[in-house]
Amino acid sequence: MNCSNFLTRRRRGTKAAVVLILAIMFMGCQLNDDGFEDTGFIPVGEWSDGFDGGYNITEFSVEYYSPDYGPDFPAQTLKGNIEKVVGFSDNSGALVIKITQAENMEHTPGKYTCVYYKEYSDNHVLLANPVGPAYETIEVDSLNAALALFTSGNMSTHVTFWGSGYTK
Repeated sequence: MNCSNFLTRRRRGTKAAVVLILAIMFMGCQLNDDGFEDTGFIPVGEWSDGFDGGYNITEFSVEYYSPDYGPDFPAQTLKGNIEKVVGFSDNSGALVIKITQAENMEHTPGKYTCVYYKEYSDNHVLLANPVGPAYETIEVDSLNAALALFTSGNMSTHVTFWGSGYTK
């Protein structure tokens, strides 16, 4: 048995295996089953607005809550599972969620909406739910429709006021 020939063949096979594994890992991290790329960052944390409202964001879900401001503005809750994360420029993006629960909000469980974020830092971020021109709820029936609607170009149309932001 020629040892140098054996080592050469083994090295070629090892190189090919490493290249194949890296290619599979790269493709697996970039594309999901439906072909859309998760390109954004998830601002994980319990974010407070300083007025008993805020967002609780995990790697998999979003919960928005606001306090009770009286009969005209009761406490609100919106919960959903993160289906896609779309990154925009300048530390901003959209968490596209499938709604699982809504209390005192006009959202429909099973439909899709998003939470826009921008100017993220370790302890501060601007977060907003999208609204229409008359402050109506924006939600759509499918993930594809949500990905087409919740874009960087529509963020300024869907968010009319960012406020002072949220802190951890």
